[in-house]
Amino acid sequence: MTAITFRFEFPLLIIHCKEPPEKIPLTVGRVAAIFLSDKENYHPFPGTVGNPRNPDWLADDPYDSEAETELTFCSRVFRACNDNGFKPVSVSLYLGTLILELKEYVPTNKFPGKIGGVVPYYCNGVSAWSSRNVPQSRLINPEGGNEDTSNYTSSGLNPGVRICGHKYAGTSGLIVCNRSTGERRLMVAEHVFKDTDEVFHPTTKLENRIGTITHRYPALDVALVRLDESVNYSNESYFDAPQCKRLVTSRYEGTAGQEWFYLDSGYTGLVPFLWTGIRMELREDITGPFHELKYDAQYIFLAMHINVGRLPNGVCGSPLVHDETDDPVSDGAVRGLFSWSDQNVVENLFVAVLDPLVDEGWEVESVDGGVGSAMEVTEGEISAQGEQKGKGT
Repeated sequence: MTAITFRFEFPLLIIHCKEPPEKIPLTVGRVAAIFLSDKENYHPFPGTVGNPRNPDWLADDPYDSEAETELTFCSRVFRACNDNGFKPVSVSLYLGTLILELKEYVPTNKFPGKIGGVVPYYCNGVSAWSSRNVPQSRLINPEGGNEDTSNYTSSGLNPGVRICGHKYAGTSGLIVCNRSTGERRLMVAEHVFKDTDEVFHPTTKLENRIGTITHRYPALDVALVRLDESVNYSNESYFDAPQCKRLVTSRYEGTAGQEWFYLDSGYTGLVPFLWTGIRMELREDITGPFHELKYDAQYIFLAMHINVGRLPNGVCGSPLVHDETDDPVSDGAVRGLFSWSDQNVVENLFVAVLDPLVDEGWEVESVDGGVGSAMEVTEGEISAQGEQKGKGT
């Protein structure tokens, strides 16, 4: 490896190389590292800052991480932006930085230099996160463009195997059980099955059907599948990723920029992600006064393993699970399912916050057939939660 430049932008180390290393380390000196070619330009924070002489819209009620969740603060910023005559699309806290997407261009000098005591970056009439349309023991190692289309039915299915509908393909999630109704279901990415309720593994041959969708949560991009009686499916293994043990809610205590999560699939193999923050996006299908508007809450992750390439199509549905630690609170924590990524030079991944699902009683099925708890802390509630309707991505 021949390094040309080193740049530290807390909490990331950005390294430009003539030739990226064959094996990319996640950290250098315990700092999360991004390796780029000498022709790729990257700035972690999109947008531009405002005018520090303009008054802070939330000066009387600044952000206090001890008194409210990040999602609650973002919803307050949303309302303040709207109340001051601007049109917000999304508000994010990304690596500790506040980022506002605006529907229409507004001169930067009209914006405050701080909101709630936090310095924001404004994306005026442009997207902070460029979206893409995602088409909807390992037997084959998915490297060099290979896809693992093996049939695992005889040995038992687990998270990360290839599944498909009649038109699109994706990756299987984890088994959840409802503590109130006793129902047992498989979580999958809802948009992969927009055209059908039938789920197949690994291909759409009639004998390969594994179940039928019974619940849809479009705002979360999650669907629940009732598996056919003959299908053996367990959360016991997730290929090379840590075992999935419990769902995370918006009240999970953690530190963005310091926590690692993993995904595995038949399209990628094991991929590590750095959790970078949260995002609240205004629903596109909502009309009416602003106080009635709803938001889609998402976690943001940075794809660290393939930061000189792109995640392939078909990964949607794989769970994001916390790195294994000695802390029983964090071990096996699942943030959600891969939903969509922005396909920038350094790719960001977006995962829906699963509060509505957990509130209905859905919990991860443990290896012994019981259920794992949903991870929460006692501080605060988010003021705007997703509903069972909304847009798919």
